[in-house]
Amino acid sequence: MEPETKPTESPLFDDLRELQPEEGADRLAKAIDAPPVEDVESFESDAAAIDLLADRRVGDPILDHIPLACLETLAVRCLKNLEDGVPGSNQSTWRLLDVLRRSTLMCRIVEAGAVDGWSERILELVESSHFTFAALFEQRAQGYGERVLFRVPSNGTSRSISWRQVAGRVDLIARGLLALTAETGDRPFAILSNNCLEMALVDLACLTSGIVNIMVPATASETDVAFILEHANVGGLFVSDNEQFQKVVKVRDRLPDLGPIVALDPTLAGARGVMAFEQLLTRSSEISAETLAERKEAQQIEDLATVMYTSGTTGSPKGICFTHRNIVFNRFARALALPEIGEDDRL
Repeated sequence: MEPETKPTESPLFDDLRELQPEEGADRLAKAIDAPPVEDVESFESDAAAIDLLADRRVGDPILDHIPLACLETLAVRCLKNLEDGVPGSNQSTWRLLDVLRRSTLMCRIVEAGAVDGWSERILELVESSHFTFAALFEQRAQGYGERVLFRVPSNGTSRSISWRQVAGRVDLIARGLLALTAETGDRPFAILSNNCLEMALVDLACLTSGIVNIMVPATASETDVAFILEHANVGGLFVSDNEQFQKVVKVRDRLPDLGPIVALDPTLAGARGVMAFEQLLTRSSEISAETLAERKEAQQIEDLATVMYTSGTTGSPKGICFTHRNIVFNRFARALALPEIGEDDRL
């Protein structure tokens, strides 16, 4: 990933912030349709336009009025800048992608009957800029900050965890995992877990750090667990509780190459061959933040990110492979399929 670049400042676009949305959209459209002749000035002008639209307070009202053709023009020029290797073009493209996912704009695209065309264009932007899951998650965490990402039920109430808190915890887990991969080789880690916060954090840590994770269905039998762990050649395993751990214990002799078993439940910490989750976190000190950043930057859009196995009800479990392209573009495809659902909606 490229280093974060500062938003481009433009006196012209600063003036637009004080206008009514209709007038601001009209003037911005004219500026996009008539870019400066020089390539550098064109890039700076386009970057400033994208930064204006990325500002939710000003950009969202303008998105209600600006012609879709102008956004198409910005997208095409972003692709040209990426092809030419213009410095800062990745970050500018990622900000445009953040704009394009807005619910109000997605609704306009659907109403215009332009879903297929925009799906192809968005996929081009994702692929050409290598908008990996790590880049996507970092963008969301920086943008949302203290907004709540998870609410965890606890004793009849719930505990709120912000994007900022999750991002910090995810990086800590990722560094601990990278310390383990130095011993197990760069093999996948499997997750055999009931639904819980720690499972989600481990999943995010793998996806952002380039460690392929293998999602094992929590309902899998011990026979299927053994098949999946052997078939995927996993280097280590996370288990959520004793129920899941016992499935592994029963087939452990069939898995001579299985590395550490990390227990999310602290009560399992004393079991033979089990590493406590907190012990994994302490190993994060072995991997610097810079090393993790380099790992994120090295990821490519076509890299394998995760493998999800079926439950095996119709035979042996089947692994479904997902690249970063699959995971990231799926977010946009879902937004186009359900454009009325925005970021303020909650499950």
